[in-house]
Amino acid sequence: MCGIGCEFLTDPGLPLEQLKNRGPDHHHSVAVHDLELHATVLHLRGSCTPQPVTLSGNILCFNGEIFQGISIPLDSNDTQLLMHQLDLLSTDSEIYQLVRALRGPWAFLYYQACTDTLFVGRDAYGRRSLLIHYSNDDKSQFIISSVGDDQRPWIELEPGLHSFSFYKMLESNSKV
Repeated sequence: MCGIGCEFLTDPGLPLEQLKNRGPDHHHSVAVHDLELHATVLHLRGSCTPQPVTLSGNILCFNGEIFQGISIPLDSNDTQLLMHQLDLLSTDSEIYQLVRALRGPWAFLYYQACTDTLFVGRDAYGRRSLLIHYSNDDKSQFIISSVGDDQRPWIELEPGLHSFSFYKMLESNSKV
């Protein structure tokens, strides 16, 4: 089990200690704009793949296993191969098509640099948790995490693929 999460740096609140408990073997963060993406890794087999994975300015935090949808040789890593597949895509519809084909328990956060978009996904059965918190009053706090805490209210993100456009958020001068 790994832990993944993201938060706006202007008002952080991600439960990092709980997240680290989900993946004690590696923890790292990558920031883009005012958003910081976090990943922790629980290493189970093969060589450890540090996360978040970055390629061509894109950032992936992945928790899960892929059984079908993309070809994954036995000696390969799901996270790295998914990142390489995502890196080849440039439109929302291509990403949605790839994600619809994935089979297995998974959740991910994927920032696509060329569109300034954060894609957040869970498999169709919701077997990997993803929670979302945002402040209702001024929308200053926006957090997505595979674990929650008792400090704030959390809502379980629906299975499927969701996207947040930074360009539109910055253009409207709001965060969410």
